[in-house]
Amino acid sequence: MDDRVHGRAGNAVVVGALEKLLAAQARVRLAGPDAMWQQARDVTETFHGVRRQLQGPRGWMPIPGQAWAGMVQSVTGFQSPFVVAAAKVLDDPDQ
Repeated sequence: MDDRVHGRAGNAVVVGALEKLLAAQARVRLAGPDAMWQQARDVTETFHGVRRQLQGPRGWMPIPGQAWAGMVQSVTGFQSPFVVAAAKVLDDPDQ
C-alpha cells in the first residue's frame, strides 16, 4: 500500500495484495478455528475499505499523509491481534 501511495508501484499492487488477502482468508476459513476466520475477515474487509478509498469515483486517488496514516493504522489494528491469535493457535492447536 505504501508503494502505491508514494508512486513506487501501480494500482495492480493494491489489487494483487487484496487478492492474496482473500486467498489467505479462504485458507483460514477452511483450516482455522471460527474465531480465526472472523479475525481474518476483519483484516480483509478493512483492507478492502482502504482500496475503496484509494479508488474514488474518478479513479485511483492520491491520499494525504494524515489520512493515509489513519488507513494504515486501521488495517494494522486488525492485523496485529490476528497475528497474535494465529501464533497461539499454531503453538497449541487444541486450545
